[in-house]
Amino acid sequence: MLKENKELFDFANISLWQQDNLGEGTTVVLLDDYDLPHQYMKDVVETPFKNEKSDTGHCTAVGAVVYQIVPNAKLIYMNFTRSNRETSTKMIDWII
Repeated sequence: MLKENKELFDFANISLWQQDNLGEGTTVVLLDDYDLPHQYMKDVVETPFKNEKSDTGHCTAVGAVVYQIVPNAKLIYMNFTRSNRETSTKMIDWII
């Protein structure tokens, strides 16, 4: 957690929740634009489908927040919002 977020995490009871759960054994799939993770997260984010975007964006920011809340979870980014029906179906099958 970033120290700047501690007050907000305390207010939302995330700090209390984190005492027993940092995401071990959890997988979080972000179905959003296929943005790249922040550089410090590149080793913890998996992108099982071709990454067609080479910049950071909304998914990058959401992933960073998820990473602060559950730093031991497995994070997966998927470009679901800009995919065609066939690719979206493949992603859903992959998730299942």
